[in-house]
Amino acid sequence: MAWLGPGDLALQQAAWWSAVLLAARGRPLAAAAGCLAGVLVHLALRPAERPRLAHVTLAAAAYGFATDTAIASAGLASYAGAGRVSPIWMVGLWAIFGVALTASLRRVASWPLPLLALLGAVAGPLAYRGGSALGAISLSGFSALCAVAVQWAAGLPLLALVARSRPTPAPRLVPVTAERPR
Repeated sequence: MAWLGPGDLALQQAAWWSAVLLAARGRPLAAAAGCLAGVLVHLALRPAERPRLAHVTLAAAAYGFATDTAIASAGLASYAGAGRVSPIWMVGLWAIFGVALTASLRRVASWPLPLLALLGAVAGPLAYRGGSALGAISLSGFSALCAVAVQWAAGLPLLALVARSRPTPAPRLVPVTAERPR
């Protein structure tokens, strides 16, 4: 699919910007809806890959929810529209990021794990700092950026491994037909 890389890159940027700006303006559900729409585009246009897409999307969403909640619970960050739990729009951003690892970031996902950890440790805090500058996240300083660096240094290689994997297909059920005695 020729559109996959460039099309997904545009989709990822649109999802990030719209989610962050909508969340900063008090519209977390609209922010999450944009991310969900991006995931649904992939599921609709890549039917042969739906099991893998669903697997990586759910893994990324779960990882992001757990780690962002831990960072918020530790008092290191607060997210627009949420207390000490990761908000739905952040979970949506993690979900669509998971899809990106199978599309526009598929080559990056194939890099060696230590290089992915280094990339995550740098890129994660930059993205969160950008969200902070736009008013969607409040960070408690350098310690918060360090926590995000650890989160992404662990998460990017882990999610890349999930994106590389192929889920075991469900067994096909073959109807059993009983022959009638003659």
